[in-house]
Amino acid sequence: MELGEQLDRIATRQDLAEFVAALAEAAESAESLGWENLTLPAFLEALAAWTGSMDSTCRNMGEAVPEDRVRAVLVALIELLDGVGETGWADAMRHHLVEVEEARDRPESPELLQFAVRHIIALAGGMGSFSDLVLQTPRGVALPEQDRFEELQNQLFEAAADELR
Repeated sequence: MELGEQLDRIATRQDLAEFVAALAEAAESAESLGWENLTLPAFLEALAAWTGSMDSTCRNMGEAVPEDRVRAVLVALIELLDGVGETGWADAMRHHLVEVEEARDRPESPELLQFAVRHIIALAGGMGSFSDLVLQTPRGVALPEQDRFEELQNQLFEAAADELR
């Protein structure tokens, strides 16, 4: 498999490890003669520049930033909540999503992201909070989406807590 194909198929940590091993092997072959960055320092400098601009590239393409777990979970929650008619909570998640995206667009002010994430974590507290929400019919029968909802809630709080570390 060519490096480009292998790169496109990276989905797990193991896939990444295998790609890096293949990249190291290719660097020792004649294939590397056509590479733009022929030395390790040049390659690492280019990698740093690409990695640093990855967030903007993803946003410009309308894609989620790969490490932006908070955003990905908020989007999934919005879809699920809208789908079961919990529009009030879906709108609340949209508000948090806007806060997170605006903070990400201002990396020079990391306190904005901290503020947005703390708002998300605050959803977990008190009676009647987001943590107490049960997806059910008007007659009180739990909806099948409840398990997925609880999974997403946990992912959201974990991702938000990770942002503060």
